[in-house]
Amino acid sequence: MIFRWRSILITWSGFVMISMQSLSILSCTQNNNPIESDYSYIIAHWDFNDKTGEVLTDVSGNGHDGIIHAPVWGNGVRGALRFSDGLTWVTIPYSESLQPKEELTIESILKFDRQTFMGGEPIITNNFNGGFGLWSWMGILNIWINIDGAFQTAFYDHEYSTSQWYHLAATYDGIRLRFYLNNELTNELAVEGPIEYSVHNAIQIGREASHSDAVYGNKFFDGLIDEIRISNRSLEPEEFLQIDS
Repeated sequence: MIFRWRSILITWSGFVMISMQSLSILSCTQNNNPIESDYSYIIAHWDFNDKTGEVLTDVSGNGHDGIIHAPVWGNGVRGALRFSDGLTWVTIPYSESLQPKEELTIESILKFDRQTFMGGEPIITNNFNGGFGLWSWMGILNIWINIDGAFQTAFYDHEYSTSQWYHLAATYDGIRLRFYLNNELTNELAVEGPIEYSVHNAIQIGREASHSDAVYGNKFFDGLIDEIRISNRSLEPEEFLQIDS
């Protein structure tokens, strides 16, 4: 919050000087993390409002622009990119800053074309063998992160619509992994330790790095993605992206 006040100074010559001064105080959430007014915790933010071309712009200002393979632009809440049959995906070049280890929040505003129970639909991943991934896996919406060499997951395991826009969010604060659907907590897992990244590879949006699998079938997303954001802090629901904003 910001407090402002006036100060009045009367000089020896009789002039009156009035100045405005202010004091900024960071608000704090229940877990004592400050809500930064400058949004410095945002690592990358793709709003998919480019609407044309083969570059997905990182509007955070951190320069993590993506390369779109066979772009098909569509209508979303604002702009959106259409993903279909693995023909379209986005590659975000490797950057160490895109691999937060202590805390993490991943968000996406999207609409599904299907709910598949065979294989997976990767929304955003950076490596199947490490790091993190936001998925619909075997019909279950979930986040996984790699800690101590094992996948740790939180999820939403109910039916979801193919005619509705959803906000998905996953947070990790170093001791607990949480999954949210439209700002509602659906599942959480107590787990501790840093997130482990096995290789220095690119992030993929709409496709998993290995792309296909003889057992689980092709792994690609079908639908529209309107927005994705990655933060290096575990955000509270009131800090999430809003579908109608």
